[in-house]
Parts: sequence; C-alpha cells; structure tokens
Amino acid sequence: MPRFAGSESESRARAICSAHLEQSGLVATEEPFEFSEFPARYGAPVVGLLLAIVVLLTVYVYWSHGGAGPALAVLALGASLIIAIMRWFARRAPLHMKSMRSKSVNLVARRGNPGVWLVAHIDSKSQTIPMLLRI
Repeated sequence: MPRFAGSESESRARAICSAHLEQSGLVATEEPFEFSEFPARYGAPVVGLLLAIVVLLTVYVYWSHGGAGPALAVLALGASLIIAIMRWFARRAPLHMKSMRSKSVNLVARRGNPGVWLVAHIDSKSQTIPMLLRI
C-alpha cells in the first residue's frame, strides 16, 4: 500500500517507526514541514511534453530553416532549458511552489553526543505516475 507524504498511512508508519526507535533508546521527535505536491505529480509529464516540443521544433528547424547547424542550436538550447527546469523541479519547487501545498512530518531520532543519525524514507513513493510510464 503506498504511503504518500502527508497521508494517514505515512502517519501510521511514522508512529510505528517512532515506537521502535524509542524502544532502541533513541529520542524521537517530529518536525512538521510544508511542500508542494506539484513536482512529484506533474514534473515528469511536464518535462516529457517539453522534450517532445524540443524534438519537434528541432526537426522543423532542420527541414525548414537550413539544416543541421540551426537544428543543433535549437536542440542545445532546448536541452539546456529542460535541464534547468528539471533542476528547479528537483531542488527548489517542492519547497517554494505555491500550488498544491501539503503538510508532512519528519521523524528525527537522536542518541548520544555526538549524535547518531538515522536517515530513511517513511513515505513509499512520491510520484503518482508508474515508473514504466515515466521511463
């Protein structure tokens, strides 16, 4: 069963993990945060659409406006734009986009000084589009 960030199933999994961590001698605390669901839900289709547009525009420029030189320029410019958009979707959009805001909680467990860090995902999947379709 999927455990999307911010869902009830993620909350139940976090409670189970918290109990196990505390039984192991760690102090578990919860730190709430907000994020945009847009990149995970629609980032792949947006990038796929942009890739298709760049390919079609490259072919159009190749056949209609002077061959390989201008077409390669369009392809390079389009690829650079797509890379910049992908980087923004991956790094900045989840925290800074205003649309599709959602809330979740990080579970932070500590023990000792210096502290021991444990990092893991409680949510099971961020993308709603199956991997095969995204590929």
